[in-house]
Formats: sequence, C-alpha cells, structure tokens
Amino acid sequence: MRILLSALLIGSYFFSVGQENINFQKPSAEIYELANFERVPSVMISPDTEWMLSVYRPTYKNLNDLNQEEMRLAGLRINPLLNISSGVTYSHRITIKPIAGKEEMQILGMPDNAQIAHISFSPDSKHVAFTNTTAKGVELWVVNVQERQAKKLSADNLNANMGNPYTWYKDGQKLLIERLPDNRPALIDGRKDLPKGPIVSNSTIVQGKFRNCVLIRIC
Repeated sequence: MRILLSALLIGSYFFSVGQENINFQKPSAEIYELANFERVPSVMISPDTEWMLSVYRPTYKNLNDLNQEEMRLAGLRINPLLNISSGVTYSHRITIKPIAGKEEMQILGMPDNAQIAHISFSPDSKHVAFTNTTAKGVELWVVNVQERQAKKLSADNLNANMGNPYTWYKDGQKLLIERLPDNRPALIDGRKDLPKGPIVSNSTIVQGKFRNCVLIRIC
C-alpha cells in the first residue's frame, strides 16, 4: 500500500509540473543585448540627390507580426484583415538629412507605434510618402522634406494587397491611391460555418469486384 501511495504521489507531481503554463521568457541581459542589436539602416536618395533618408527596422519580427492571419490566393500572401501582404517587413523609424549635412534629423508628427512600409520620394524631391499599418488597416502619410513634418492623408482603408497602394503624379503634388470600396461586404470565415451536408462523389471501377462506389467525405 505504501509503495502504491508513493507511486501515485510521484505521478501526481509530474502531472502537475507537465500542465504548468509557462510564459515566454527573456534571456539574460548579456545575451539579450547581443541578440537585440540595431540593424544598419537602409538608405534612400532623393531624385535631385539633395536629401538622404535613413530607414530603420527592428532586427526581428515580434510575436504579434508572426501571429497575423494569412490568406493565400494565386501566389499572393495577404493579411485579409489589414489588406496588406502578410510577408511585409515594417520599419519603425525614418530620419532625414541633407547630403552635405552630417547629422540625421528626426521627422516631426510621425504616427505612434509606426508600422512603416512603401516609402518613396516624390518626383520633385519635396515630399516623402509612406504607408502606416494600424490595427484596422493601411493609411497613407506624407512628409514635407524642408519642414521635416509628417501628416496623415487618408484613413486606414487603403488596398495594399497587390503591393504599393499609391502612385505619385509627375508634378509631385498629387497621389493616386487604391482604396477599399465603401460597400465591400464583411469577410466570411468559412471555418466557423457548419456544412449543409456531406460532399458525395461517384467513381466507377471498370475492372473489379465492385461496379459502383460511393465516397462520402465529411467537410
């Protein structure tokens, strides 16, 4: 009886340990500092070669980025909730400086917790456009290069499923944007729909014991 009781207690101990919920852990400060280095920024030069834009992005994607939904269609990989490619790599900060200057200058009025993509200079080099992805979708922002001031141009309803959702006009003063239709129906999640019945397909065996076979597949 004592042996049996001891075995039950040991088994109960291991079972409780195995069911313990463990949150994501961070490594020691030394390893974290070594792995979480800041990447060298990518650089963009304005068409008139007077300005340089430095674009910074995180070294790794965060867990929220990796947990986003993905829909696959004809080679596309899109986020159906945000209407942007699910494989896009966001930047979180951009700075600007004259080519002849030495110090980078911060841009004022940038969005909080920015998720920046699709950055480009205007043809006249006076503005920089970029998209910012929010919890609801994609919005368009523009930066006045001389004033280093950013402002939002659109709501978060751009259609970036096929790539860059805007195009500069040659004069650099206007942009043509791709926007989701106002009357677009809501997404249908087929995973939550109950099947109306089984899908039945018929097949015929020319040579064999059975002539007519019925395959019933529950979806």
